[in-house]
Amino acid sequence: MSGIAQIQNEAISALKQATADTYPDKSSEAWRKVRLDGVDVLGRSPGELNIEFQYCKESGKSFQEYQSLPWPSAENKSAYSEQGISILDPGQDSSEWTWLLNRARDAADPFELTTLAYGKPIALHIKQNIALRIRMHAGNGNLHLPSLFIKVDPNRELDLFIEYIDPGQNSDELGRMWSSTTFIESGNNSYVRMIDSRKHDDLSFHFHRVDFLEGRDSNVHYCAIHRGGLTGKGFVRTRAMQQGAAFRGIGLYTGRAAQFHDMEMEVSHEADHCVSTLLYKTVLRDRAHSVFNGSLVAPPHIKQVDSHQTNNNIVLSKKARAESMPKLIIQSEDVSCEHGATVGDLDEQALFFLQCRGIPLEAARRMLIEGFMEEILSELRLTEEDLASLRDEMFPILES
Repeated sequence: MSGIAQIQNEAISALKQATADTYPDKSSEAWRKVRLDGVDVLGRSPGELNIEFQYCKESGKSFQEYQSLPWPSAENKSAYSEQGISILDPGQDSSEWTWLLNRARDAADPFELTTLAYGKPIALHIKQNIALRIRMHAGNGNLHLPSLFIKVDPNRELDLFIEYIDPGQNSDELGRMWSSTTFIESGNNSYVRMIDSRKHDDLSFHFHRVDFLEGRDSNVHYCAIHRGGLTGKGFVRTRAMQQGAAFRGIGLYTGRAAQFHDMEMEVSHEADHCVSTLLYKTVLRDRAHSVFNGSLVAPPHIKQVDSHQTNNNIVLSKKARAESMPKLIIQSEDVSCEHGATVGDLDEQALFFLQCRGIPLEAARRMLIEGFMEEILSELRLTEEDLASLRDEMFPILES
């Protein structure tokens, strides 16, 4: 039995021991704020997931210039090898999935256990500089379990754009549920830029986990763009394993109606001379609710660490709610760490200024919100055409 098959069997066994009363485990600190009523992870069965793979040899190009790749299977290895990508067999080296299984057990996380039990992992080894776009379209069924592992060789650059897309209609009375796992290992002196884009139906539940393992002098730039969904929880974790590793984590979430999203971002500095920054922004209206959990960890004996986190929120309605819960777990003296957060409505003076110059109120509001979002979007290596498409998808927040 392969390593992955063994892990799947163990995850299934762990799920069978669960009951509707104990899973999801609401007593867990990570899930304390998340509304889990109606999720019913144990009563679902995996549905269809249509995945498109595209590549471009140069980053920053328009998506129209990307070319298609076939499904990453043994029969299509040559198509990938021509682009400097090897298709790995997860069963040959399942150490990453073993680590994920142990974490899911310890955290009593039924969503990650479900992904490990029933998902079909895709593993890619990046050996040349390349830009990849992976589009995941939800098909029939109400449970989707994408699982992706990417290993980046030393001194290589990877631009990765992953999209999770619901079809625009709810699957059934339960609503659709996503549970995804992405694990990226960046080699020494590598550069990984990842955009994590999620567009969900109004009744979707979505639980996503992204893990980075950074080598010496590696650099990771991660961006999460989220909209839609009834209830969501995101985990972004990076481990700076060797000296000189750098991580930049940014995110943007827009919520309306009764939507809820909890984003948890953690940076663990496990070597000297590491740098990290977190910047997460939300725009909320109606009864939408967002929670940001930011953790910066510096274990004992770690030196020369520079780490900062910021959470900014615009609340457009009296019943909308934004919570910021930063944490600094500092066990070393020779570090520089700080955090900050803001919550408020649009600047009334700025709105008045724009209206005095003939700009209608709604247009002025849009301009201010767009300017608020632009700090995030301006960091993405996308063409203006593709950025405009992202902006249009975010602006339903202004629709009545």
